[in-house]
Amino acid sequence: MERELSAVTREHQNMMRAISGGERVSGLLEALRLLDRRRQALEAERDAISTPTSITAREAAQVRDELLELASSWRTVLADDPAHARPIVSSLLKGRVTFEPIEPNRWRLTGEGTLTGLFSREVAGRVRVPNRN
Repeated sequence: MERELSAVTREHQNMMRAISGGERVSGLLEALRLLDRRRQALEAERDAISTPTSITAREAAQVRDELLELASSWRTVLADDPAHARPIVSSLLKGRVTFEPIEPNRWRLTGEGTLTGLFSREVAGRVRVPNRN
């Protein structure tokens, strides 16, 4: 994006020199207007991307605490309530899980997972934000 913005700026400057030199002004003015609009759009896009989104340490700690509390409740459900554990585990998995014996009474579980399905289906509307002053 920076390279394109630099190229547009250089071309803009070249056109300004050509206009000052008296070259075909009407066509150059229209091209200059188009370049100016493109430059403004690129600058706006760059500024939107580069504007840092920051949260306070307190907000980060609050989110961390809420996620740890949520993970703890999931562990409880997974361990104590198999009927409710199945949809939770299913929403976390992408495809199948394979079990590979590595020694007697020990297995290696392999698979891919995601939190996307869980947050979009299981948590929406149930997130409790405690009032911490």
